[in-house]
Parts: sequence; C-alpha cells; structure tokens
Amino acid sequence: MTEISASGNTLQIGNQTVEFEYGIDDLVQLNGIIVVLLNIPTGETNNRNVIGLDQNGSIRWRIEELDSERTDKPYVEIDITNGELVADNWMGVQAIVDIDTGAVKDTKLTK
Repeated sequence: MTEISASGNTLQIGNQTVEFEYGIDDLVQLNGIIVVLLNIPTGETNNRNVIGLDQNGSIRWRIEELDSERTDKPYVEIDITNGELVADNWMGVQAIVDIDTGAVKDTKLTK
C-alpha cells in the first residue's frame, strides 16, 4: 500500500509530490481515489475545493459546483459514509459525490 500524507498545501503519495494552491484540510480514500479537501481562505471564492486524484498523483476531477444564489459556498468537510463520498459545504448542504467523476449525485439540507 502506498503511503499518503499531507502537510500544508503538499500531498505526498509515495514518491510523488502534489502541491495545491491552498492548504489541505482533510483527505480520504475510496476505491483507489485519494480525495483532498482544500481550505479556502476567507475573502476568496472557490466552490470546487474537493479534488480526486489517482494513486500516481494525477488529478482525475474537481467536485461539481452546486447551484445556489450564493456565490461563496466552499466545502468544509469530507467523509466516507456507507461506502460513498460525502461532502458538506458551509451552508449546510450535504452532497453525495460520484467517486469516479466528482459529479454530485444527490444533495440534502442538514441545517
């Protein structure tokens, strides 16, 4: 199994190093995909801050942006629940994410 670690904005996958424009808040793995959650600083807008990478460090997808009247709605939490990738944004929307494409399969309001 390949060792995976994150520090600041750097993801280490074995011998591969991947640097992101923002710090890494969290990472999870599912079906061979490494999913990172980037910490978007206050005052910046980036609503596609969940990224899926393969075991070689190549980016496979960025999460689909949710429709909303609000322009600033980054994701703040990721988790694996019942074998599926779940991403929550700060507005209380929980998205079930297709692990192969980053498409949002379903959403529900949690607040």
